[in-house]
Amino acid sequence: MAEWFVGPIMDKIINSCSDYLEEQVGWQTGMKKELESLRENHPKIQAVVFAANQVQISDQNPALNKWIWQLRDVLDEADDVLDEFEYMKHKEQLTKNMEETEKRKAFSNASSLTESARKVGERALKIDPELKRLEEAVQKLEKVSAGVSTFLHLLDSAKQEQQEQQRELSEARETGSLPTNDLIGRGEAKESTQTKEFDLKISCNK
Repeated sequence: MAEWFVGPIMDKIINSCSDYLEEQVGWQTGMKKELESLRENHPKIQAVVFAANQVQISDQNPALNKWIWQLRDVLDEADDVLDEFEYMKHKEQLTKNMEETEKRKAFSNASSLTESARKVGERALKIDPELKRLEEAVQKLEKVSAGVSTFLHLLDSAKQEQQEQQRELSEARETGSLPTNDLIGRGEAKESTQTKEFDLKISCNK
């Protein structure tokens, strides 16, 4: 049910934001701590979600089921904000490349340099709100993800239940009898063989 979004989407958010922080030192204090926490909790989250699906414990545990839905909601939100932010970055880079080309053509023109600086400032103002939204989305995701510690004990319960199921299946194989239809088939085959042997003896006596 939930594995599809926990793995790839969270990986995308963690890796993309981490790559951006390497480029923008000034924003490292905003998301670095949260991303480290997400990276640490990611395998725990995957294990809990996988266990919940395997033994269907989420149906028996309303709190776990609620947490999984909250996690999916904040992951979707962070993924959407990240897509918008990356679009803005891509658009900003294209504009920057065009302006660099124009600037090289008119490098000696002082007014052109002033205009270029003004446009860079405008782009920064446009992208900053998206960056702020991304930071807030990551913080919200980290807060919900930290709740995985509440459900780690369920991993032991799920493991014990799986072991119990495997033990019962093994015992059933060891003590169980052959299927009825198989016994019937063997009985019919045995009866047919005995009939043929009896007919053969009669023919020989004649």
